[in-house]
Amino acid sequence: MEQKIYEELCKLFNFNPETKRITYEYNSIENYNFFKDLLFQFCFLSKEGSIKFEDIYVLWFYKSVISTNEIKLYLEII
Repeated sequence: MEQKIYEELCKLFNFNPETKRITYEYNSIENYNFFKDLLFQFCFLSKEGSIKFEDIYVLWFYKSVISTNEIKLYLEII
């Protein structure tokens, strides 16, 4: 499940496999997607930008949540 989510996030946002960086930017209201924006903020705690995304374990909740049930819940939300 975790690998699948990682792959889907890489597809959804701009991902460079060589540098392992995921990028999200929008430069006009036409390019803005509310749900995509919320997902990026939820996963990376950043409104937009370029973030090193080597694996799923760089997401904030893997570093700050102790309960595996909480992590499962966050993965289901994604």
